[in-house]
Amino acid sequence: MGVAAGVAKELAQLGRAVMREAYNHGWTEKLKTLCGWNNDGAQMLVDALRAPASVSRQWEILLRTDGLRGDYPARSTSWTWAFLRRDAERLATELGKEGH
Repeated sequence: MGVAAGVAKELAQLGRAVMREAYNHGWTEKLKTLCGWNNDGAQMLVDALRAPASVSRQWEILLRTDGLRGDYPARSTSWTWAFLRRDAERLATELGKEGH
């Protein structure tokens, strides 16, 4: 995704991982759309070029939470279904409740 268009290599790799996980893990249709499945990643590319730090953070949250399904509580290595840390809760709110 997009290195030739000017996206940093690490961000492009993150974008590919998010797109792959959205499909392979059966994320919601809203999240699949956000992760490029309705336009072959074109909007992801636009977002990555416009706001790379913000997009990177969003994609990292989506990967960490498996599409906002669960998260790791503080000081824990155990993933907890339906628990979301504050950053993930904020993202879920931004995307609308149907996003998760």
